[in-house]
Amino acid sequence: MKEERALCSCVIVDNRLYVAGGEASGGRNSVEVMSLGDFSRHQLAPTPTYRSTLGVLCDKVISSGGTITSEPSDASRDVSMLDVKTGKWLPLPSLTDIRDLHGHVTVDFGTLLAVGGMQSFGCVDRLATVEQLTAS
Repeated sequence: MKEERALCSCVIVDNRLYVAGGEASGGRNSVEVMSLGDFSRHQLAPTPTYRSTLGVLCDKVISSGGTITSEPSDASRDVSMLDVKTGKWLPLPSLTDIRDLHGHVTVDFGTLLAVGGMQSFGCVDRLATVEQLTAS
């Protein structure tokens, strides 16, 4: 990839690797995409939040949670969907819980779950909840 990052999130959709967020001397909200066919790479519009988690829902790249600023204590409920044709992020219904450093799992083509995480980075408010995300 073009940018160094730790704690990033990755998904594959339509033979393309999408890499977003993470840490490198502070939170990142940049997004890179790499074709798995010819390994060409380019930058996309940044995610609305820093360190957000990527998932796949109905062949769409979904970003949720993370932090509103690069400050780790400023966690978010935001959920967005990447329009791969325009490279822009479109807002979706928010998460119930504020979440950062959580996981996503695709259960089937139309079901994406947000699992666990923290409500503020480095604090004791870890989550034991699961939420279903929708693309509408």
